[in-house]
Amino acid sequence: MEVLLEKDLDEDAGPALQDPDPEAGRFSRFLFGAQDDSDSGTIKTLAALSLLMLIGFTIFICGVIEYTRVGVLNQDYYAPGPDMWGGLLVFWFCVHCLLFWRLLGPKESREWKYPCLWLYSLWVCKGLLFVICGLICMTSYATQKGFRSVSFIFITWIAAGSLVTRLSILRLQVLKQADGSRHTRSYSDAFRRCCCSLRTWTLVLLVLLWQAWGVFTIGSTVQACGSARDLSRYPPVGKMYDLHVDGMGIRVHLYCQGQSWLGRPTVLFEHGGGANSISVKAMADSLSSNYATRTCIYDRLGYGWTPSYFTSQSTLKGVSNSGTVLRHLLQASGEQGPFLCVGHSAGASSCISFTMAMHGRDVIGIVMLDGYPDIIRAGSYRPGPLTNHTNVGYIGTIAALLGPTGLTRGLVGQTNSHFTPAEMAEANAALYSQTRFWFSQYWDLVADAKSGQEGYLFLQLQGSMDGRGVVTYGKVWNETKVVHMPASHTVDTTCSANYSFNDFCCGNGNITQLCKDKIHDAGIYLEQAEKYVSTLSAIPGSVVVAPRGSEHGFCADDRYLDWTVSTIVRHFPSIASQ
Repeated sequence: MEVLLEKDLDEDAGPALQDPDPEAGRFSRFLFGAQDDSDSGTIKTLAALSLLMLIGFTIFICGVIEYTRVGVLNQDYYAPGPDMWGGLLVFWFCVHCLLFWRLLGPKESREWKYPCLWLYSLWVCKGLLFVICGLICMTSYATQKGFRSVSFIFITWIAAGSLVTRLSILRLQVLKQADGSRHTRSYSDAFRRCCCSLRTWTLVLLVLLWQAWGVFTIGSTVQACGSARDLSRYPPVGKMYDLHVDGMGIRVHLYCQGQSWLGRPTVLFEHGGGANSISVKAMADSLSSNYATRTCIYDRLGYGWTPSYFTSQSTLKGVSNSGTVLRHLLQASGEQGPFLCVGHSAGASSCISFTMAMHGRDVIGIVMLDGYPDIIRAGSYRPGPLTNHTNVGYIGTIAALLGPTGLTRGLVGQTNSHFTPAEMAEANAALYSQTRFWFSQYWDLVADAKSGQEGYLFLQLQGSMDGRGVVTYGKVWNETKVVHMPASHTVDTTCSANYSFNDFCCGNGNITQLCKDKIHDAGIYLEQAEKYVSTLSAIPGSVVVAPRGSEHGFCADDRYLDWTVSTIVRHFPSIASQ
């Protein structure tokens, strides 16, 4: 049997695969492991890929700096996620390609001809996919207000995909022209050779690690298309108002409905943290249609239909105060007081901030729907004086990783069959899927965490906090009545045949520490609710626990909507028609 030496193989390979002059191919051999890349066109293409790799990395670093820097940004619906990931993915793609070229140079391709024909064909498809994704992203972002400048970043996707497609086609042409009948390895030989090489396995593992690129690339493309589609499919239900607050220009979404009556209060709704105005729209609709009440809902900065606005720590006392923003918004829209502010969850804090911004005037009352200002702060999992900011980092990581890549679409913002208004469930999910949603959550948490003691409202209202974290206020308001409506699952710890506040705790003979904490926290929440209604204002208020079975989002649950609205009217009858 004839044995061909490596030298013989090289001599028989033909001119298409002859090793080049050592000096002529030094660049490609050193950087890419190539043996026949002395062709100037191929070398220039590989060099261009290296340049795009550096450009992509630079764009990514600039995006990270923009994401974390201390400064003021006001760019409408903009969030820095798309340019961060746009740069990272082109860097990722180029490194992936160059690693592959280093793994399978011309010599290896000649020995493993038939497996490489499939691999290079796959690379042609990947290059074309990147070109198509780049075109889609560029077009999608070009149509979105605030993201038009980002669209230029995706030119690098088109360029990188085109270069890789060209390289792969050239290598396929060379392989097809070569006579591999005498010296190419079979699939089994290639597999054995691969298994015996630590270097090859290392490079293969490195390449496999880059395969996640495809997931994020497709996800980013889906996010770009989805964001453009959502903005056109679900336009704002209200109007956009341009405001000038503390020397800064912002835009805020506001929707008001119902007849305005002289002397009759207008009801303002504050949505919860991370939510949007759709979550309180059902209450506003019910009040307007059933009681002829004037109602207004709006989206805080960065949520729902209101564009992002994030500021440095030095300006946190200005435009970041939602009460100040709401006061300017009502003035710009021409809405007249008096007002009743209804706040769900974190919206309760916003109602207090609004009353403070109004200096306690023209605000007849505050209704807190399972909201607990001051005892729940950024990063808090339980009520108390200590605040754990750990989840600020978690939210920041999720914001940077998942927000711009569409991987949360269909997972966040989904509602159950009891959500109301049901006709806006899809719009609600679409607003949760916007990139700015994740970043707004993160910036709000960071702002609250950095504010420290200054973020406590009770310190501004002549109050105090005891060792357990229960807050007492100084009865600074004389015209504002406070009503607190906790959810049943928050404060009711009954275990009986007809009701179980927690199936695990009630069904477990040995009460765990988790259940003990739950019972303790429920007592703190209920005691704090009493403190809100008795110490925030000189006017006596009320604590009304929602019906058994109600959970934190009961105000957007059709089973409890009528009860919630009627309870508000019962305690503030002046808002309803006589």
